[in-house]
This record gives sequence, C-alpha cells and structure tokens, in this order.
Amino acid sequence: MDYWDPLFRTEILNEMKSIHNSTMHEDPESTPEYNDVFDFAGRIANAPPEKQDSLMRDLKKFEKTYDPIIFKLSANSVQVMKAMRRFKWFIDPGMADFAADFVTRYDINHDGRLNPKEMILGSIIFNKGILGSKKCNHCYTKIARKIGALFTYLDCGETGFVSADQMWKGLDALKRPTSQYNLWGYGNSENIRTNAINDFILKNEKAKDAFVSKEEFISGILLAVWDRQVSENSILDDDSRNLKKLRWSDNNMVDTAAYTYVKAITKAKLEEEEKKRFARWERERLKKERLAKRLWNQQMGMTSG
Repeated sequence: MDYWDPLFRTEILNEMKSIHNSTMHEDPESTPEYNDVFDFAGRIANAPPEKQDSLMRDLKKFEKTYDPIIFKLSANSVQVMKAMRRFKWFIDPGMADFAADFVTRYDINHDGRLNPKEMILGSIIFNKGILGSKKCNHCYTKIARKIGALFTYLDCGETGFVSADQMWKGLDALKRPTSQYNLWGYGNSENIRTNAINDFILKNEKAKDAFVSKEEFISGILLAVWDRQVSENSILDDDSRNLKKLRWSDNNMVDTAAYTYVKAITKAKLEEEEKKRFARWERERLKKERLAKRLWNQQMGMTSG
C-alpha cells in the first residue's frame, strides 16, 4: 500500500470524505414517517411503562461505549436512511428498516450511530459487488475503474483472477508520479518484499485460493486505505496512522527492512568468501609445508649417506 499510495490514496480519501460529509449533512431529526430506533432517550420517554425497564438496561449498555466527541461526529439511522436513498444504494424492499440494519451491521463500538470509520467501512463492504458502477452515487465509481484498469493489466491471461506472482512481476513496471516507497528498490531478483504481496492476497482471497478476483482486488485496496487512513473521528490525509516512517528512511527512498536484509546478506556473503579464501590459503600453506618437509627429509638422507 505504501507503493500504491501515490496513485490511489488522494482520490480514495476524497470519496470517503464526501460520503461521510454528505451523510452528516442530512437532517438527523426523526420525522413522522421515520424514527431513530437507537434514540434510547426518546424511546424511553415515549415507551409504555412496562417496557421502560428493558429500555433502561439497553441504555446502560450504550453508556459503556459512549464517547461524546465521537458521537457528535457520527450519523444516526435517520441520516443513514436519507443518505442511502439519495446515494441510490441498494435497498431491500422486503426489509422493514434498512437503515437500522445498516447501522447494526457496521456499528463497531455499539453506540447506535456510525462514526467515520464505521460509515466508510459500510460504504465499501455493502457496495462490494457494484463498486465502480454508475448506477449509484458514492460507489467509488471513478477510482474503482482506475483500480480495475490496473487489475486488467495484471490479468494478462484474462482469467478473471491474479496471483501474487503476477502482481509481483507486473507491478514493478507501474508508472508512478514518484520514486518514493519503491518495493523494488533493490531489484525484482532479490524477492525481498514478496511477503507484502502475499499478505494482500491472503487477506482478500475468497472465490479462489491464492488468487484475487477483480472485485476482491478493488475492495482490498479500498479497505487497506480505510484501515490505514480512517479513524473513529476523522479521515486522515497524512501518514500519522499508517506507520510509514517505520518502514522508510532517507526521504522515503530507502526501504529500511530491505536495506537491513541486503546488508545482512552482503555481510554473510563477504564472511563466506573470507572463509573460502582462508581455507584456500590454509591448503596452500599445508601443501608448501609438506613439500618443505619432504625436501628436508631428502636432504637429510643424502647427508647421512
């Protein structure tokens, strides 16, 4: 993902921000047609007396995960309902409350709302099958098509799947706007960072072992950016969360782990060569020593005669 960031990250983050901002701009107030089912205070006040104890227990559970700062940055089910309709995301006509179902699916901290991290996660997974489609809004249409074009380039056999080997051999030729974060800085022949490609495959393979489909490839990149750049209270443009500084040095030109690996391998090769030179020197020394001893013995024999 460090290698891909210069190509995709800005566009992906812009779309993520737009999704969150558009959702938050929706009016959060309940209407006669739709109430926020997770508005515990309102539900308790309007509930029959026999149900209030049960609702109070639910409220106490909610209070354990309540963070006022994150709560204010989070969308309630009313906003989610309005946003999903405006975005033209799929709405199951047989579902009684699609917005409540969406919130329940992606409400990781169980506070009854969707903060930026939860809302963006939902925007990717919920729309996984139609990412890049023009049939809906905020479905990562432009960037998903750009990522899809990269997949097509890698899938030279047109099988509908790419392997780690195809990615490793094909991505090195990718044209990027920078020389930073180059996984191939020490050359493909070293195979130093193949674990990064393998990790991507393992995390996203579903349809076929050791391969990713186009859908998995696109969603995998989006989810990776989400994991690296989105927190519970913000969508980050910088590298404060993705830990790049631990992997790169010298203005992001040197892969620290790869450099350490090459340095260790080079040292080991030099030590091995030194051992071989010493072994050759030792053999020559012993050879000369045996020859000198033989000549000495011959000389001594001649003297005695």
